[in-house]
Amino acid sequence: DIEGLKTNPKITVAQQEGFNIGFLAYNTLVAPFDKPEVRRALNKAINKKAIIDAVYLSSGVAATNPIPPTMWSYNETIKDDPFDPEAAKKELDAAGWKADSDGARSKNGTALSLTVLYAPIYGPSKDALELLQQQARKAGIALELQQVPTPEFAARLTAGDWDYYWGNLTRADPDILR
Repeated sequence: DIEGLKTNPKITVAQQEGFNIGFLAYNTLVAPFDKPEVRRALNKAINKKAIIDAVYLSSGVAATNPIPPTMWSYNETIKDDPFDPEAAKKELDAAGWKADSDGARSKNGTALSLTVLYAPIYGPSKDALELLQQQARKAGIALELQQVPTPEFAARLTAGDWDYYWGNLTRADPDILR
């Protein structure tokens, strides 16, 4: 408990923003993520602050781009979609994804169900993704969490065999954007 340690006069707690980024990536080459309104809806359905507070004990900031704010090349002009579950539902309605009596969404008989791929390389990933899954469900989006070994994760990303993935970058460097 960091706050508890801070109250102990015998302990000095040093804190600094890190260089790591946890992120979600959409495969925009496959349905339904080929539609910007679906991507915006899922962005708006996610309460990043709640995830940061619950999983990371409030010791982080929501990422808006692949470079953390502690790096020289961070682009502060990029803005995130605000957490707005009602706006998320409206985006999905407008895109033809209709909610049933339980709130689950479908379009032309196809459920709005996506697989989130992740590797077991960072401990809090599963907890963060379980919260994200609950938040998405409130907008009618079903997320299946699929943990796979790191070599399989890398192979599937390379092959394009994924809907949505959770990644972690450490020592983020602007060179990754090349």
